[in-house]
Amino acid sequence: MTQIAEPPVPTAPQSSTPPAPPVRPRRPRLKGIDLARGLAIIGMFGAHTLVTERIGWDPSTWAAVVHGRSSILFATLAGVSLALMSGGHRAVSGEALRDARTRVLVRAALIYALGAVLAAFDSVIVILEVYAVLLVIALPFLRWSPRRLFVLAGALAVVGPIVQWLLMDVFGAWEVYPTGFLDIMFAGTYPGVVWISFVLLGLGVGRLDLTSRAVRARLVAVGLLLAVAGYAGGWASARAAGVQLDPFMDSSSGPSSDWLGSSSSDVDSLSSDGADPYDKGVPGETIDLSDSTCYPDTEGFVYCEPSSRSESGADEWDDEKGKGLDLSVGLTTLVGAEPHSGTTFEVVGSSGVALLLIGLCLLAPRPVRRVLHPVAAAGTMALTLYALHIVALSLGGPWVEDRTTLFFGLLVAGALVVAVVWKRWLGQGPLERLVSVVSRRGAMPGR
Repeated sequence: MTQIAEPPVPTAPQSSTPPAPPVRPRRPRLKGIDLARGLAIIGMFGAHTLVTERIGWDPSTWAAVVHGRSSILFATLAGVSLALMSGGHRAVSGEALRDARTRVLVRAALIYALGAVLAAFDSVIVILEVYAVLLVIALPFLRWSPRRLFVLAGALAVVGPIVQWLLMDVFGAWEVYPTGFLDIMFAGTYPGVVWISFVLLGLGVGRLDLTSRAVRARLVAVGLLLAVAGYAGGWASARAAGVQLDPFMDSSSGPSSDWLGSSSSDVDSLSSDGADPYDKGVPGETIDLSDSTCYPDTEGFVYCEPSSRSESGADEWDDEKGKGLDLSVGLTTLVGAEPHSGTTFEVVGSSGVALLLIGLCLLAPRPVRRVLHPVAAAGTMALTLYALHIVALSLGGPWVEDRTTLFFGLLVAGALVVAVVWKRWLGQGPLERLVSVVSRRGAMPGR
């Protein structure tokens, strides 16, 4: 029998183009994170404008909660965003991980440059340069598990303040003031050696399954526990060390608190009606200036100092320079939980507040989210609003100083309106879009 050959089956032509990488499904946006970020940016508005009393049990003092805690919430959310950019609760690997790290590097460079520009306005201490450096430092930890990240963040919360204290004492003994990277890491309002713990904490939070209600509830519970432990420990440590903070501290730059780390005896130097003596003044004949040298300035103020100091021409601290470290005095900087004190107690307590707020925002039911939609919209363009408020503070000048509450209200109202309108008609904020587009192109230059 003759066999008939079957015709060959046509095959598709082989393409020289490699197959496209699989596209990861886009995760739904977590509205609770946007809401928490919106609260953080509004809190920073308040920290930079409001003059508040020391926070205490009186509800009229509770506005002081914005000091210190708002920027810490902002830094913790930076870590959460870092996790979401690199896979969420399932960290990416391989080429996707390299792309994510490149995007973060480009973002950090852009944010650092923006921070340098905003710092030139000289209106407030800008956090963006520190924020950018901390993003880069966190890159090696993108593949770490939440448990390891939480352990590392906790260890740095203990070690970081001690390292900063020791190094700053060394710098003082050597009569050296840190600049550049050393200034970012060990000095200033946001010392990186302490603040990296907030970013790593946020990175660990972002590695959790934030869509789970159980995880959200645990964030609230753990946050409440840390807040109580941190602030109670700060109060107890300050009492044990006998630390009494300056009762005339400008509360707008870091209010002290009788129940968050200062001594109740601080109020003894206030007048009986609770007024600040600096506001009322004291009669001139009650002050002995016989051993003082006074210097009037062009604005009518007079500054006086002991004659022994002015005659010698030396600062009272000069005698201590070069004598080494005074550990007994330096240890007092590690107690209490004052805003921006950088103590372990402040780190733990403020981290707890951040976790508590993040958990509550994620748990917020839909009716609450609808009411707070403008705040969440502000959270989607926090970088833009932060930059705008720095410029507004600079342009406001003396007018801002005389109308702090009004200016804060105008800032918040303007930010919410701009955020809602911009998000509705234009989508992503202008600076957010710039950073996103440039970082994505930097991560995929040849694709």
